[in-house]
Amino acid sequence: MANGQTGGTNAPLKKDFFGHPRGLSTLFFTEFWERFSYYGMRALLVLFLVASVTGENPGLGMTDAMATAIYGIYTFFVYVLALPGGWVADNIWGQRRSVFVGGCIIALGHFTMAAPLIGLPEASTFYLGLAFITIGTGLLKPNVSVMVGGLYPEGGARRDAGFSIFYMGINFGAIFGPTLCSLLGEGYNWHWGFSLAGFGMLVGLIWYKYGEKYLGDIGTFQTNESDEAISKKTRNFYIITAISIAFVGIIAWLMSANALGITLEELARFLGVSVALIAVVYFTYLILDARWIIGVLLFTTVCFIGYTTVLDTDSLLAFQNSILLTVAAFLILNIARVMMPTVQVTLEKKRLMVIFWLF
Repeated sequence: MANGQTGGTNAPLKKDFFGHPRGLSTLFFTEFWERFSYYGMRALLVLFLVASVTGENPGLGMTDAMATAIYGIYTFFVYVLALPGGWVADNIWGQRRSVFVGGCIIALGHFTMAAPLIGLPEASTFYLGLAFITIGTGLLKPNVSVMVGGLYPEGGARRDAGFSIFYMGINFGAIFGPTLCSLLGEGYNWHWGFSLAGFGMLVGLIWYKYGEKYLGDIGTFQTNESDEAISKKTRNFYIITAISIAFVGIIAWLMSANALGITLEELARFLGVSVALIAVVYFTYLILDARWIIGVLLFTTVCFIGYTTVLDTDSLLAFQNSILLTVAAFLILNIARVMMPTVQVTLEKKRLMVIFWLF
């Protein structure tokens, strides 16, 4: 997510973590414990939702369809929020602060989900905890990887090897988290499992702060913009965040009151399809210009109307096909721009096109 505005290149030269910078161990174990908490909770999520509301270890008693819809919506927001999480780090906070704040919010989310242990309401604390985790993961997940890359300003094979070691931390966390959280959660009490996930994230935060000295200036916020420009971006960010939270809250309230005429399962399928459109809109902002976003959305809308009115296609299938055409049009447009001699496309934007292809 980094665009060159955040530091840095002055990483410590000391190498004592498998021949790599000591800072890699800081990020390795931070990500290990974050993945421990994330996958540990995720392993319990659907099981807790479908478990009977009575018995020795009661859950929320949902149907399989509703539980997996909630699971899908949760993972949708986890990954989509990585986009604004990267923007925040690049433009107002820096990766280092974003990772720490994100980790704190994640831990808060896990402990909120475990709050019924002290007598708080079951359902409301569950959904609030999920919301915290999605926000925190959106801040932490994309930015810790950027900091790993910052440890290797020379790039090349050493950086690839460093990322391989870093991904080992992800995989180890993804193994131990579900194993241990499930033993507590499914075997004894679901909220004990959620608590263990929270304590795992706390350990990661402690390790992160302890090892921060080995990162040099990696991940610190650096920019050539004026304080006034940064303040404006920060203010706009908080305004948009407040509006977005209010919008999601209103939709959730309308869904709970059955006022929208769609089921939770249908909403989950709609959001799943929407991921590709969100990606096109975001890369349009990065590669072209914010003004092009209106054109992208208008193109999708026209395609959708054509499918539903002219071809009489089911709305979800029509939406899916419309987004497919939008992705194709976006690719064709950008390939044409790269090939046209009269259009100057920077190297950074060409690389962003490669990232979009991989995405």
